[in-house]
Amino acid sequence: MTIIPKFSHDQMYFISGTFGPFLPQTPVEVPLWLAISLKNRCKCAIQAPEWMDKERLTENLQFEKDNETFGELPYHFAEVTSLLFSAAADDIPDADAVRTLLEDLGDIRQAKIRRGVHTVAADVKTGGTAFAVKLNNVGAMETSLVRPFLTEALNSFFAFRGQDAEDAARASGAAASQDADAGGAGAEAAGGRKLRRFR
Repeated sequence: MTIIPKFSHDQMYFISGTFGPFLPQTPVEVPLWLAISLKNRCKCAIQAPEWMDKERLTENLQFEKDNETFGELPYHFAEVTSLLFSAAADDIPDADAVRTLLEDLGDIRQAKIRRGVHTVAADVKTGGTAFAVKLNNVGAMETSLVRPFLTEALNSFFAFRGQDAEDAARASGAAASQDADAGGAGAEAAGGRKLRRFR
């Protein structure tokens, strides 16, 4: 994350790396957690990432509307935007428009995920096999929202299919057993006739 410091300081040393030096009005790259910490202490302004630009988000929104695939966004875009709006909304150009665009993007992408789940459900229900769901470019938050439902639903579908297969195998085994019993009874009857014939 790029910040514009309002203070002077030498390099800062952390377990995750070394950042700085910090000079007033000189952009510097720092981790998101450090940017928010400094922002909360009024020590810097945060530059919104390029993908949060209003024009870029408008293009992404149009792509999502025109395609069934998911547009490219950072894997943690939902978490990053949430943190930035909480800590540095005043640093985001056209913040209200950006917030609206992000909400619209989220709604459209969630609708795509739901359609994908329904497609898998319909496929499994009609006897198809769905080993995986293709969710390229889906973010971490979106994956977390759909994972519990999707995995539980697939497990239920496969359990039902397994039960149906067991029932079919049992029915087939019962039919085979009846055929074998009938064949054995016929053989005994034939054998009995032979024995009586040789008496």
